[in-house]
Amino acid sequence: MMSSNWTSMTRRANPPMREDRKGSVAVSESIRQSTAATRQQVVEATVGLLEEQGARGLNVSAIMERAGVSRTAFYRQFPDVYAVVGELLARIAERLAGGAAPWFRDPDAVGSVDVIVSNAVRSAGVIKPLVKQIQAIVDASGLDESLRALWREGVVQARIDATAWAIRRDQDAGAVRPTIDPDTTALALTLMAEQVALEVLGRHDGTPEQYAQIIAPIWESVLFGTHHIEAARLAALAHGGEAQGICSTGTEPDMGSTAREY
Repeated sequence: MMSSNWTSMTRRANPPMREDRKGSVAVSESIRQSTAATRQQVVEATVGLLEEQGARGLNVSAIMERAGVSRTAFYRQFPDVYAVVGELLARIAERLAGGAAPWFRDPDAVGSVDVIVSNAVRSAGVIKPLVKQIQAIVDASGLDESLRALWREGVVQARIDATAWAIRRDQDAGAVRPTIDPDTTALALTLMAEQVALEVLGRHDGTPEQYAQIIAPIWESVLFGTHHIEAARLAALAHGGEAQGICSTGTEPDMGSTAREY
């Protein structure tokens, strides 16, 4: 039978959770949820202002009013507007990375001409819903060095680095021209793709297929030194044709186990 002293010592070593401790946990969770909600409201308000007014509409007062938060609540979460844009760009970068083809991230996804078109369509499909936000930030970054740095470091550089890595992998596999420099080629292809995406997808009627019609032959020529993607088939694609790999034979590519997603 346990002694009263042992029972007393056990109780002191493992005291039951007091009501005030339970209350503290509940308060902490409530604060966490409130913080997340405020940040979400601020970011969503920023997106709305960017899409409707461009970057010129971004200031703390406008964001606060649209988000329905107080100045104190805003500054508890963000030191300034740049921090809000930085968080927005991080979310954009995550969506772009999540929608990227395996070619940009899979060590085994060695590229081929066969599926350039379908993956250009895939990439553009991710960009299309974000294009107004991206366009507003890119436009404003021309006159704002801090905004330009956020865009370049937060979004563009990751895409350049992923492209350069993929080119090196494909060169090692003998799939891509060995004479091109991965870093400068990745820089040129990425910046070109960005401008084409803004120009084509920024139009109300601009489609991912129209983007692919422009981009795919250039990527093929630069990376593979070939011209197998037919202009006629691409034109059909731009008018609603099937977004598949398109070769000069006029047949769909073999999508069996030997096909790689580019």
